[in-house]
Amino acid sequence: MDVRLRRYANMVQEYYVVRVREAGERRLEALAGLRTRADVLRLQQETRARIRQSFGPFPPRTPLKARTTGQVVRSRYVIENILFESRPGFLVSANLYLPKHARKAAPSVLGLCGHGENGKAYKTYQAFSQGLALNGFVVLILDPISQGERVQYPNKKARCRLGLCEEHNMIGNQQSLLGEFFGTWRAWDASRASGP
Repeated sequence: MDVRLRRYANMVQEYYVVRVREAGERRLEALAGLRTRADVLRLQQETRARIRQSFGPFPPRTPLKARTTGQVVRSRYVIENILFESRPGFLVSANLYLPKHARKAAPSVLGLCGHGENGKAYKTYQAFSQGLALNGFVVLILDPISQGERVQYPNKKARCRLGLCEEHNMIGNQQSLLGEFFGTWRAWDASRASGP
């Protein structure tokens, strides 16, 4: 293959690498320009506005319809299997780790998973949640869309038929045709997991 043509396979990635580096440079310049409390507050407000713009509007808060579907009892903590609706009819599966001897007002953590195909059941995420529960924290860890119990395009074994990243891309592409953003759906799941 002609060397000049090889570079076309990476053009989109190269474009975004340049854009990310430029954004990083702008961020460093903005941080270097902070002199007063007012400067910091202005930058915080601008950053929040850009984040809100990139996610777009969130839907209205609707009843969570949360329910416990099972329970696993361990010597020092209990795991409750939870389902709730982040949007009407859109189920989110989660595990709630409760220390057995927690104070009435225990600190809590919302656990969000990365790219483990089995979501909250991934060994590292379980260890994270168990470790916090053993130290008196309440932990709610949820399956992201397309992971764990929330596979959208399952094969015969209820696993991702398309592959994890491909499923995320498929969903994202479909949503973009409707003016939606996949990241907004994930952020909304996490927001609803934080409370009514």
